Amino acid sequence: MLDMAESFKFKLLQSTPYYAQANGQAESSNKVIINIIRKMLEKNPKQWHEKLSETLWAYRTSKRDATGMTPYALTYRHDAILPMEIAVQSLKIAQQHNLVEKTTLKQCY
Repeated sequence: MLDMAESFKFKLLQSTPYYAQANGQAESSNKVIINIIRKMLEKNPKQWHEKLSETLWAYRTSKRDATGMTPYALTYRHDAILPMEIAVQSLKIAQQHNLVEKTTLKQCY
């Protein structure tokens, strides 16, 4: 690794970023995710690898009290589209693809 860095004239530095508040937030998120996984795996704990993606999806698409938004919406600036909304054509999908007139949307809400 050092030889390659020297050949490209890079200077390698060792740093350890430390931001206590972010570490606390990560620990809090991990605790919630672990609790969700525990609940999902009460009957069959050997399926953890199958349930992990479902757990992360549930965590990312559930609203937080502090922000009133989902982590997904904060990252991508819009709500996640659930797989069921694609299978059963929802009003939200139709609105995103401009398939519904605005007057129809107002009547629905």
